[in-house]
Amino acid sequence: MIYLLNSSIIPNEGDYRLANSNLHEAIDILMENEYNCISAIGHKATADILSTLLCVDVPVNRIAVKMEPWDKAIIFKLKERIEEGRVLNVTEINKIGYDIMLMVRLK
Repeated sequence: MIYLLNSSIIPNEGDYRLANSNLHEAIDILMENEYNCISAIGHKATADILSTLLCVDVPVNRIAVKMEPWDKAIIFKLKERIEEGRVLNVTEINKIGYDIMLMVRLK
C-alpha cells in the first residue's frame, strides 16, 4: 500500500526508513501502484498542491494510518512548523516551501 501523508511522524510501531525524495520518484511510485494508494491528507490546500504536483487527484481524507511491512508513504512536509489552529492556503504553503520524502516500513 502507498499512503500520502502530510507528516513524517511514524504512524505505528515498526522499523522504518525515511529519506528525502523528489517529485519524479513520487510520481513513479504512484503510477506503479495506481490502485493501491490512499490519501491521508487532512487539509484541502495540501491536497490541492499534491494533486497538481503529482498529476493525480488527491482527496482530503482525515484518517489514521496503520502501515504494514513494506508499505510506503509519500510525505509532503512543510519546511516550517506553523502555529496551532492555523490553516494555510496554497499561496502560503508555496511561500513556506516543502520537501517530498519517502518512508518505508521495513518490518
